[in-house]
Amino acid sequence: MDDVREIPREDSGAWAYITRQSDGVSDRSGRPRQMLPRQDLRREATIASVRSSGKLIPRASSRTSIRRVASDRSPESLPLARERREIDLAEQQAKASSDSCRGARMAALSVQMGALAGSGVTLRSSVYGSKLSGRKIQGISASRIASRPRAVRMGLTESGPSVAVVGVTGAVGQEFLAVLSERNFPYSKLKLLASKRSAGKHISFEGRDYEIEELTKESFEGIDISLFSAGGSISKEYGPLAAEMGSIVVDNSSAFRMVDGVPLIVPEVNADAMAHIKLSNKKGAIIANPNCSTIICLMAATPLHRHAKVKRMVVSTYQAASGAGAAAMAELEQQTREVLDGQEPTCNIFNRQYAFNLFSHNSAVTGNGYNEEEMKLVKETRKIWNDPEVLVTATCIRVPVMRAHAESINLQFERELDENTAREILSKAEGVVVVDDRSGNNFPTPLEVSSKDDVAVGRIRKDISQKGNFGLDIFVCGDQIRKGAALNAVQIAEKLL
Repeated sequence: MDDVREIPREDSGAWAYITRQSDGVSDRSGRPRQMLPRQDLRREATIASVRSSGKLIPRASSRTSIRRVASDRSPESLPLARERREIDLAEQQAKASSDSCRGARMAALSVQMGALAGSGVTLRSSVYGSKLSGRKIQGISASRIASRPRAVRMGLTESGPSVAVVGVTGAVGQEFLAVLSERNFPYSKLKLLASKRSAGKHISFEGRDYEIEELTKESFEGIDISLFSAGGSISKEYGPLAAEMGSIVVDNSSAFRMVDGVPLIVPEVNADAMAHIKLSNKKGAIIANPNCSTIICLMAATPLHRHAKVKRMVVSTYQAASGAGAAAMAELEQQTREVLDGQEPTCNIFNRQYAFNLFSHNSAVTGNGYNEEEMKLVKETRKIWNDPEVLVTATCIRVPVMRAHAESINLQFERELDENTAREILSKAEGVVVVDDRSGNNFPTPLEVSSKDDVAVGRIRKDISQKGNFGLDIFVCGDQIRKGAALNAVQIAEKLL
């Protein structure tokens, strides 16, 4: 995930801007108008935090949800309370029907969800998740895209490893907790670490109360696995210390990605590169999580690369606000409100208008004219594929999408590969779902992959600028907080078990 820093909850409004969309306003005709596109209906582990005094509590109907209690002082408390009442009412109405009327209930609930989505209310997947099995959602099989690979139900266990989450109050840190719980990751001890300003606050997770501890040099005593997502400077300072104390560090920053001897891992792509690192060895180590754009790209490109060997890859990315962290998402929402109200937009994060605009990725431009984000794609692809000769070029653009990245990828192969074979290969690839409905003009969108684990691939077509079947164009969307960060890191940790 690019440019993620821990954001103080009291400054950022935490995650309210993901699970709550702005209230509709009326235009001159009196018709309601929605301020922002709705996020896709949320998964069971939706994180719905709002401003408060710092106490986090779980949502009653979800094992993994984390929410802040809105204080009376919060200007967002009233609309959020109203939304929660509407959510509860919708759930109560859905549950009121008997099992014999299940079909009618689900039909009514579908209408209800659509109406609530239009009004800015988020429904959690606990209401509907398993009951959409086999149903098509914009060309995606719900049973495929909504499903999560699940381990044996374990969670807290005496035999599991001890786990520390570094940067737990940040966007990826909270997603770490959601993914650990969703996948029933076995752990004997869980330590939650953050900066001094967050120390002492409490998180209720899986029915237990945890106090956030300040990150110090002694934090990793007795810790087997450390999940880091607190920025590169923190990783550089504390990652080696944790490894020296015997912990296996899975780092989400760019600090160690290009360091010789540090595996750069996408489990579906190159898990063999970390085969020498095992918990049973009782030795510390560092494993790097690739950049979010690289992960999403290679999830789609690697199955084709294995079949026909990629000679050259051209990538154009369309990256969401969430890649720049919590504050960027909050500013995008704020700017959207301001622009629609005819006000001058507040520009603190990117120093330019973000709402209704797009611009070159905000990372620094290097001496060769490429920015750092683009060079990450180039260098990381070569390391992950273990192919320093593969030709890669990229253009990275920031777009006004709240969550989930999109990428246009052009591939040139050494061996011929036609589009039908490519489609079949991708349909069988782990962690990939094909959304390629030409007749309905239905292809992947960031909205539909938000909060999903799978990377969606579509627009699979022959590159007509090349002779024969030596080139393909594809379009890819993936949630960079999930597969692009937290999920990939937890999958790495699973490989250590």
